[in-house]
Amino acid sequence: MAKIKVKYPHPALNISQVTYFPDEHEYWLGSIKLNGITGMIGRQLFPDKYKDIPEAVLKKAAERGSNIHDDCDAADSFGIINSKEAGDYLNKRIKLGFDHLGSEYIVSDNKYFATPIDKVFFKEGKVFLADIKTTYKLDEEYVSWQLSICEKWFKELNPDLEIGGLYAIWIRNGKVVFKEVERIPIEEVNRLLECEINGESYRGEGLIPQLPEDVNESLRVVSDFEALIVQKENEAKLLKEQRDKYLEVIETAFRSSGIKSWETENMKITLVDSAEKRTFETKRFAEENPDMAEKYYKTTETKGYIKITLRNK
Repeated sequence: MAKIKVKYPHPALNISQVTYFPDEHEYWLGSIKLNGITGMIGRQLFPDKYKDIPEAVLKKAAERGSNIHDDCDAADSFGIINSKEAGDYLNKRIKLGFDHLGSEYIVSDNKYFATPIDKVFFKEGKVFLADIKTTYKLDEEYVSWQLSICEKWFKELNPDLEIGGLYAIWIRNGKVVFKEVERIPIEEVNRLLECEINGESYRGEGLIPQLPEDVNESLRVVSDFEALIVQKENEAKLLKEQRDKYLEVIETAFRSSGIKSWETENMKITLVDSAEKRTFETKRFAEENPDMAEKYYKTTETKGYIKITLRNK
């Protein structure tokens, strides 16, 4: 009896509300800027991954990887073959029976993080997530973490789709390898994300390290935490802006309704009216009466501190 080949209709993927700006490599959900996961994975799980590789080599490798990504996208989306790597990739994908559903598909927790999934494939009723790597050696553990995080958010965005597996697509030295990688347990994925959000170390080593005695090495460690520092500063700024807006709305409501105070189990809100404030002009007094003012000056030592000024891009 002949076997009947079942045709599976391609599902439609839900689209994230997050907007990605590739030139700036920034993710925005409305007015909220989200963070990518590359820095978080590197900082939390693989802090020394590229420690000994010169910056020029990393930059050149990144450019090569970006070009191959673009060529594979053109092959998937338009059937245009711009390089041998892209042609080999397309032939291998078709041979494995993977249909292309999407490239650079954005997923997010819609609060802190967002990231693109390089490739979303479809085969025999199931969806497969894949990431293209062009590194000298394929780091399967890294890809496992990366795609396991992506899988969590993909499921939240597309709860009705079944994910059949996670794949690393390794393109290097004239070879294209589709390698299925293991899933990281969802409990561990959640714990990693919670640690990052709470400023803790997933490895339990303390997110803020003991700085080495060597000054240059110390600055390198501080530089490794630049993304986290910027993230927390931006979060604090955003929270203050939101708080100020809420207080403005509350004040308007109180004044229009004649309410002076409002109390619940958790808080008490009081409208404080404008009032005159009388202050002593210390600087002017000292300028006009220097001898008398000198008797009342008291010298105290203030504690030094770190001041962070974010540069607007």
